[in-house]
Amino acid sequence: MLAGIVLINSIAYIGGVVSMDSARDIQRALEIANGLSFPLAGPDIGGFLHAGPLWFYFLAIPTLTGSLIFISLWIGFFASLKFVFAYLLGKELIDKKFGALWSIYLLLPGWKTMDQFAIGHTNVVETLCLLFLLLLLRYYKTGSEKYLLLSVFALSVAIHGHPSTLILGILFIPSLFKHFRKLNLKIIVFSIILKFPEN
Repeated sequence: MLAGIVLINSIAYIGGVVSMDSARDIQRALEIANGLSFPLAGPDIGGFLHAGPLWFYFLAIPTLTGSLIFISLWIGFFASLKFVFAYLLGKELIDKKFGALWSIYLLLPGWKTMDQFAIGHTNVVETLCLLFLLLLLRYYKTGSEKYLLLSVFALSVAIHGHPSTLILGILFIPSLFKHFRKLNLKIIVFSIILKFPEN
């Protein structure tokens, strides 16, 4: 079922329009793919700051094909992985039935449905947030540093998608109080990846 949902939702992105923002993103990705420039700042957010540049580099991979359809499918696929992460998160929180219901719930029409009409860096924000929550939950359940490091990385990438996801960082607070003495230099250094958007 999940594979079918991901496939159908990915294909739906083919009908997405190229807005001024997505045209800019594709242009930056094309410049990277051709080795013409390697930007250090990402998409403009509200005209007063920039997200990180990871989105441009991520988009450069499908841009190598020269196909707008493939670019749309590429974005659509990663955006559609939210159904998989919602299922896994729901299953670990309660059970498989809850996970399945959470995935199906994401199919209901709403504000996020608009994502399919315009391809852009916000398309993958839901996926990254759910991945972050899944990894952080596994950290709290197992105490494994591996999941803590991966959750930090997932949130870092999410912030590159949109700075508003920074608010999820408050979910680290319990771990700071509980494991403060156990936090080692490796985790502190890795956490530097969690960069703020550039002005």
